[in-house]
Amino acid sequence: MYLTALNSPFTAKNAKPSDFTTENVMAFLRICSAGHPEDAFGSLSLRELWFRTRMQTDLMFFTRIVSQCYTYASECSQSPVTLRKDKGENIKEKGENVPFPLMMVTMMTSKLGMDMEQAWNTPVGQAVWLLTAFAIQEGSDTQIVSTEDDQRAVEERKALEKMQAEALAKIKEEARKSRK
Repeated sequence: MYLTALNSPFTAKNAKPSDFTTENVMAFLRICSAGHPEDAFGSLSLRELWFRTRMQTDLMFFTRIVSQCYTYASECSQSPVTLRKDKGENIKEKGENVPFPLMMVTMMTSKLGMDMEQAWNTPVGQAVWLLTAFAIQEGSDTQIVSTEDDQRAVEERKALEKMQAEALAKIKEEARKSRK
């Protein structure tokens, strides 16, 4: 949650390669390894200074560290894919005036009974899963789709698109023939 609140490129949806700097990597590593995120913002130790300097001078090392951090962040952020049922009615979108991390922490403390520290230290993916399970328990019309079901749906969509493309091609061909 802290990384999301700090707009870390490791938790951003559209991060560009230029967003990954040694400072961002150090902040990520210190937040993830600290007992409490406040501990992550002190002075760098000699070991951390050496580590940062090595990242600044060795591009291959820096790239490998960014890749490992990104993999870790991705695994911690796994959450269910949400789809909205179209019920034929207009749904008014509410403007978000509460930042996402604060909304998640508020929900976890009020609905799940977590203390603030535990809520802030919960990975985003785990928080979404917990709140999804709570919503289902409270009677939400929510279904969790398995990976296999999701893959089957993708394959069915591709097959349908292929059939539509073939039908459109036939219609165009018939139209050309009828013009001659």
